[in-house]
Amino acid sequence: MNGKPRIRTRILSALLIAAALLFLTGCGSGPARPLGDGRSRPDGLSSSLALDRRLGEMPTGPAAERTAEQAASRADSVRQRNRRILLGADNLGRVIKDDLKQLPGNLWQDSKDYIVSRENIAILLLSGAASGYVRAAHDDEIEDHFDGHHTFGRDFTIALGAIPLTELSLTGTGYLLGVLSEDQHLYQVARSMIEAQALNGAYTMALKLIAQDDSPNGEYYAWPSGHTSISMTFAAVMDEFYGPLVGLPLYGLSGLVMYERMETGEHWASDVIFGAAIGYTVGKTVAGKHKPQIFGLDIGPYVEPLSESTGIGLSKRF
Repeated sequence: MNGKPRIRTRILSALLIAAALLFLTGCGSGPARPLGDGRSRPDGLSSSLALDRRLGEMPTGPAAERTAEQAASRADSVRQRNRRILLGADNLGRVIKDDLKQLPGNLWQDSKDYIVSRENIAILLLSGAASGYVRAAHDDEIEDHFDGHHTFGRDFTIALGAIPLTELSLTGTGYLLGVLSEDQHLYQVARSMIEAQALNGAYTMALKLIAQDDSPNGEYYAWPSGHTSISMTFAAVMDEFYGPLVGLPLYGLSGLVMYERMETGEHWASDVIFGAAIGYTVGKTVAGKHKPQIFGLDIGPYVEPLSESTGIGLSKRF
C-alpha cells in the first residue's frame, strides 16, 4: 500500500461520526421515513398494512395537520414526477428541455431524502466500518493474492470493465426510445435511472476528490470505486422497477465488476465495498420515489373528515 497519509481512514471516521450524529439526533424524524423497500411514509404512522382502511391513525391537532401536509406534499411530488408526459418524436426536444430544467430540483430533493433515511445511514455505517477495517487489515493481503492470480482472461476482463459504460449507454438509449415510442413506463424508468446515476456520480466524485487516494496500480482517486457504484446503482433501480427476476442477475453482474476492479489492480477491496454501498442506497432511494406502491397498491395521504384523523391510504384503480 502506498506511503501517503491514509486520508481515507480520516474521511471514513468523519463519515461515521457524522452519520452517527444524524442518527442519534433523530434525522428520521423529518418529513418522511422510508419503508423497507425504499419508499416513504410520514413519521408516526403505523407500519401495519390493511386494505380498505388507513394504515394508522394520527393524533388530532397541529401535529396531525403537519403530518397531513407532509403526506400531501410528498404525494404531490410523486404525482408530478410520475405524471403522464406528452411524448413522441415531435416532443423530443421539449421533453429533454423540461427534464433538464427539473433535474437540479429533483436531485436536491433526492439528496435530502437520501440523507434522512435511517436505512441508508445504517448501510453506510456498516459499509464504512467494513471498508475501514479491510483497508487497515486486508487490502494488502487481497492485492497480493490478485497480483499472482488471475481468474478471467484478458478479453473477458475488458468486457467486465466496460459494463458500467454499457449500462450508462443503455440508460440514454432507453430514455430516447421511451420518448420516441411514447412508452410512458420505459421513459419513467430511464428518467429515474438518469437521476440516480447523476446523484451517484456527484457523491462518488466528491468523495474521490476529498480522499485523493491511490489505487494499487498507482492511479489517483481510487476510493470509492466509481465502476462499482455505477453498476450497483443500475442494478438497484432495475430491481425497484422490475423486481428480483431482473434485479438479482444485475446484482450478480455488479459483483463481477467488483471482482474485476480488484483483479486488475484498479481498486483496493475497501474501494469496491463503499462504492457498492453508495450505488445501492442511491438507486433504491431515487427509484423508490418514482414507484410509490405496496403490493401493487398506490400510496397516498388519507384524511377522514368526521374524526379528523389522518394517515396513509392504499388504493387500486380498475
